[in-house]
Amino acid sequence: MVPSNPLRGPGYDSAAIEKVLADIPGPVLLVGHSYGGVVITNTHFAQRGRHGLRRRVRSRPREPAMAADMNAHQRSLAVVANLEPTQDPSWKALPTWAVIPVEDRVILPASERFMAERAGARITDVPGASHAVLVSRPGDVAGVIDRAASAL
Repeated sequence: MVPSNPLRGPGYDSAAIEKVLADIPGPVLLVGHSYGGVVITNTHFAQRGRHGLRRRVRSRPREPAMAADMNAHQRSLAVVANLEPTQDPSWKALPTWAVIPVEDRVILPASERFMAERAGARITDVPGASHAVLVSRPGDVAGVIDRAASAL
């Protein structure tokens, strides 16, 4: 399930995600990318046991079609979303994993590493990966998700 992220700010967006999570029976593993990581950091919900995930990884994505689809679905982020400080991060109480795309040109990998280390995350560096690491290196991302699910 991929709930819609309203992109209005960490407080508003995490509350919206929590409402979706409340209706899901059984275990949940949150996965966020870029600003989505900020949102799930501010999301709190009761842990409900072990996890099972279904995933599909494309070994060779059709890049032009995928880029066009990503562009068509990209929405504007409210200015406050980049200014509002986070509150009571969930990583203080929950196990956390981080993927650092070494060739990220949107967020400096050193900044990503700082945030991941502060959160006590299990860090996976992905050499040659862009900011859209889930597109440029889907197998690596899926592997981290599998390890996270297995550890919970």
